[in-house]
Amino acid sequence: LEAVLSGSRRIRGRWRDLRVEYAWLPPFEGTALTKPNRVEVVFSAHDDVVIDQQAHTHAVRVVPGASYVVGKDPTTLLRVGAYSDTLEMYPDLGLVRDVARDRGVRAFELEPTLRGQHSVTFARDPVLLGVAHVLRCACMNRSTISDLEAAGLVHVLANRLVVLQHGATARCAPQQLGQKRIARLGDYIEAN
Repeated sequence: LEAVLSGSRRIRGRWRDLRVEYAWLPPFEGTALTKPNRVEVVFSAHDDVVIDQQAHTHAVRVVPGASYVVGKDPTTLLRVGAYSDTLEMYPDLGLVRDVARDRGVRAFELEPTLRGQHSVTFARDPVLLGVAHVLRCACMNRSTISDLEAAGLVHVLANRLVVLQHGATARCAPQQLGQKRIARLGDYIEAN
């Protein structure tokens, strides 16, 4: 246990339309550029995080299980005062845009959680936390995820992002599967 607590660990996972990176990282002070176009869930609590985004410095508080979105402009971590237990999710943006179009949203880009406010608390979203928890368990070899399960998770993630960023305007007309599609789906499930 001491070796884990005193070090860091990164584990990557990849499925069709989704990449993830689980990280256990020590406290940090300096300058670390992060990757763009991601959703991050932080499983650990933080009261002392400083992040720079587009020349704005943000003092951030994080409740356990909180999530935040980084859009096309990456952020720079300046300080993280405690160990971090995080999962970064990188959904295929083409798939997310397709889901957005199906829900009536014409142009979709990941909108960053940090938008100019100096002090912010990252909040918990139960859907994003649930998806991240399943993926975190897979990264830590506590469970396995089939390609079909991963496809379901990335669609849940994409739908949630569209709803979170476009609210009630992102509605989806109810759709029904025809008998041929249901039969093909059944055949696929049986074969795989």
